[in-house]
Amino acid sequence: MWTPDGKHVVVATTEGEIGDKSKGPFMVAVLPLDRKGPARFMHVPEHADMTSLYCPPRILGKHIFFGGETAITRLDLETGEIKAQTLTQEPAGKKSSV
Repeated sequence: MWTPDGKHVVVATTEGEIGDKSKGPFMVAVLPLDRKGPARFMHVPEHADMTSLYCPPRILGKHIFFGGETAITRLDLETGEIKAQTLTQEPAGKKSSV
């Protein structure tokens, strides 16, 4: 994947064998194309499902997002800051009042 500015390549991969775990951790590498900046390697803890790597994760601005059944994880590609938002589900059969 590329950053929106086209100056870096972003590689996201699991740590370990795919069959070993149903969840992360993941490793994310941010590599400069011009070789003038540092290469950054970041670890994403086990918030996101491994299935979020079957399709490329979304990059919006300086953040990459990993989905999961119970949480969405956001990783800042510049600072390495990680935020996870737990998803809530309504009981089956209950309709939301919108």
